[in-house]
Amino acid sequence: MGLDEIAGVGYRKSIEFLIKSYVIREHPDKKDQVESMFLGNVIKDDLTDIPRVQSLAQAAVWIGNDETHFTRIHDDKDIRDMKSFLEAAALFISANLKADEAAEFTASPES
Repeated sequence: MGLDEIAGVGYRKSIEFLIKSYVIREHPDKKDQVESMFLGNVIKDDLTDIPRVQSLAQAAVWIGNDETHFTRIHDDKDIRDMKSFLEAAALFISANLKADEAAEFTASPES
């Protein structure tokens, strides 16, 4: 087994950090709950307002689970797909954060 074959575990963990950190940022009152939840439940329950991120995260997690378990379920997808879905989810989240920043800025009295 080469190191490229264990990279999926790290990407899977990064998906968890990205999604849970974003949900906690958006809902700080749910921090303890989100930290203790399974990632699949966080995606299903807390990303309903951004369904594209929800789909991207779910797809990345499914492939990530394949990367961490002995038997693969999704033979037609690999770590390249996982990285692509993860990157797209991160870009959507980044865009949402920038849009929030712009909305706050333009709502200020100096506008």
